[in-house]
Amino acid sequence: MFTTETIEKTSSVHSRFFAPTAGIVEDPVTGSSNGPLAAYLFERGLIETKGPMITLIAEQGDVIGRKGRVTVRLVLEGERITAIKVGGRAVTVLDSELRIQ
Repeated sequence: MFTTETIEKTSSVHSRFFAPTAGIVEDPVTGSSNGPLAAYLFERGLIETKGPMITLIAEQGDVIGRKGRVTVRLVLEGERITAIKVGGRAVTVLDSELRIQ
């Protein structure tokens, strides 16, 4: 779910990601959904094109108290996306080992 109405002026999109059938009530920050979302926004003309690369900030997690920002870069050749790069900063919330016998 997404909207182009954002909390911060520097953001391009605000999104939320739900996958309850996979055991994810709500994911606070999801690069795997924000990359395709940026491509969707570009293809629908909802983000401004300036040169061979578009950089946008996707905000997510604010509603559940886990504010996150994802930087998404679309690399273009003309009007065609040739690469999508997703990045940002991360915080470790759990560090563990799992042993399967």
